[in-house]
Amino acid sequence: MKKDFTLQPEIDSIAAELSIRYEELNLLYRIGDKLKTAEDLQSTTRDIIKDASNILHANAIILSVPDKDIFECVSGDASYPKDKLLHIVNKIGERCNSEMTNVVVNSLSEFKKNGFLDKDWFKFIATSVKVKDEHKGLLTVLTDSDKRDYSTGDLKLLTVLAGQVSIIITNSELYQDLKDFLL
Repeated sequence: MKKDFTLQPEIDSIAAELSIRYEELNLLYRIGDKLKTAEDLQSTTRDIIKDASNILHANAIILSVPDKDIFECVSGDASYPKDKLLHIVNKIGERCNSEMTNVVVNSLSEFKKNGFLDKDWFKFIATSVKVKDEHKGLLTVLTDSDKRDYSTGDLKLLTVLAGQVSIIITNSELYQDLKDFLL
């Protein structure tokens, strides 16, 4: 009996996609649990971006909300020191602030359009962090891998994560206001 292997690549692709979606759902469940018990803003946001870094295969993921003095970074790569990451976020932030859009950059031409130089080429996705419906910062993911481009699915996940982070920031502010009021 001869087997037909023409569908095997499609089956493998669907299995890989299901595995990715399963990991994303697990991340969202973990974040939901953290929302229930979140007391420390810094450690909670750091845990979230650390988990997201693994799922989005990032060299670095940065949460920057200057108004709230938040700059959290998880970097698995020594080629991204903190000052370089701050420069990258500021440059991406200029575009997001002016256009109020999400940014997905997978090609060198898009990369140059954002004002970066060829020698530092990397792929990134960024989305706005809104607190009380106002743009307050960015959640940015960077990679220098040629193996994988960022997709609209990755952007959707990052947008959901930014929304969860904004909820955590708002809850932290409300908790602090209540604490101040009681004192």
